Amino acid sequence: MLLDPAKSFHFKTMNWVGEVISKELKAFGMTQLQLAEKSHLTAAHISWIINGRCKITVDTASKIASALPALSARELLIIQLDYELEKYEKETELIHQRFQ
Repeated sequence: MLLDPAKSFHFKTMNWVGEVISKELKAFGMTQLQLAEKSHLTAAHISWIINGRCKITVDTASKIASALPALSARELLIIQLDYELEKYEKETELIHQRFQ
């Protein structure tokens, strides 16, 4: 039986892209709604990204980076990939532990 990433501990507690965006919002004194308006994304989409409910895409990373100049789309995508690799490694480790 494979683990459901949405229910696994590390998936819920680790959302690197969301943390970075949230910190930048605070640094700029900007709300999620303001980011949504500036990036031409919905407020729900911004919330989902910040809370780790959806992955960031190239298009979304570009739009967010245009609204938050301290971040680049490349940085956001690298953070997303690092997060996914970390998640994969932990899930694989948990699966191996279960079957030993």
